[in-house]
Amino acid sequence: MKFSRNIQWLAATVALTLLPATAMAQPFDHLKCYRVKDTAKFSAEVDLLAFQTQFNVDPLCKVKGKAKIFCVPVEKSVINLTYPSGSPLGPINMPGQDLQDDRLCYRVKCPVAAPIAPEEVQDQFGKRIISSFKSQWLCTNAIKTNFQTTTTTTTTSTTTTTMPSCSPQGGMCAGSCPNPGEICTTSGVSCGCVMPCQFDPATAMCGGQCPAGLICDIDPLGVCGCL
Repeated sequence: MKFSRNIQWLAATVALTLLPATAMAQPFDHLKCYRVKDTAKFSAEVDLLAFQTQFNVDPLCKVKGKAKIFCVPVEKSVINLTYPSGSPLGPINMPGQDLQDDRLCYRVKCPVAAPIAPEEVQDQFGKRIISSFKSQWLCTNAIKTNFQTTTTTTTTSTTTTTMPSCSPQGGMCAGSCPNPGEICTTSGVSCGCVMPCQFDPATAMCGGQCPAGLICDIDPLGVCGCL
């Protein structure tokens, strides 16, 4: 089915680069994406301003109000990579920026814009030309708001599993936070619970935590984000 091919394509494009398995600890700079069912029902129009100017300003794009894909940051190590016979190229070392936010991806349809010229790109699988650009997906930052406690009920018993408090776990920060909306992430040199970058009605300004090197501010679309 065409949708299934699109899902496979998106998963392949977000699972890019990095170091071979023998290298030191990898950053969580990839996204692993799942096909999901969403209970949301809404419609929206958005203006999309690309950070890279060659990708146009797309006004009045229509978002269909059911997320189709949910993505989480992952660390990837290449175990085996096979190229066509005779090719000497090995995996290219291209580590990316550490990711923290999950993503929800929606179908998006934008008015026909000026054609985008073919681009030469490179990832760990080599250098090539990509072309025929068409807007198809919009992925938003997302936060899991009720993951601290899970309860399983059967006809004979009820089992409750409680997440440990925010702390280093398996090489990353994970665990529950005391206040609604907080996320467990790196805070200074240790793990801590912080509010993610968002609009603060108390101050009428943007506030909250962003990854290292970014600040929480209003983006060109008038939305709070990490810039």
